[in-house]
Formats: sequence, structure tokens, C-alpha cells
Amino acid sequence: MVCGTLILAPLYVWDLAHGRDLAINAATVGSILYLALFPSILAYIFWNRAVAELGANRTGQFLHLMPAFGAMLAMIFLGERLYAFHAVGILLIALGIWLATLLGRRVASE
Repeated sequence: MVCGTLILAPLYVWDLAHGRDLAINAATVGSILYLALFPSILAYIFWNRAVAELGANRTGQFLHLMPAFGAMLAMIFLGERLYAFHAVGILLIALGIWLATLLGRRVASE
């Protein structure tokens, strides 16, 4: 968070110098609170808990789901359309996780 602040602070100052200021309203405050709580704090807590419970090898596979969830959430909340490349990508991600899980079980049983 410190690195992000150090990188973004000069850009914010540049915006202020060019007459663009941050409108303080309910939407802005709500957005900042949401970003501070969910992706910045809770996501790390849940991820670390998952690694502790499942192990790094099993948990790491699910990093590949982020683009799939991003596409699905964009469709739900932003009205984006589902294209064939989205479906192919999501299917390939699911296939990769399934194969890694299947092969992992075979190696563990041998």
C-alpha cells in the first residue's frame, strides 16, 4: 500500500495542479471505503487463510480464476457482453485447473 501511495501521490498532485480535484460525495467515499476494506484488507486475509488451510500448491491454481471472475463480474455489473474468446478462455482455465488437480492426485497416489 505504501508503494502504491508513493507512485500515485505525484499523479494526484499533478491532477490538483491542473485544476482537477476529487469530488467528495457519498459515491466517492463509499468507493474508497469499499476498496480499502475488500480488495486491500479482506482479500489478503482470506488468501492467507486459504494458503494455510489448503497449502500453496493447491491454492496457487486458483490465481488463474481471476480473469474468469473479472470477465463474469464485468458482464454482471458493467453490462459487458460475453464473446466466444471469453468462453474459450474460461473453459481453458477450468480445464487447466481440472488437469492439475487430476494429475496431482495421480502423483500423490503413486
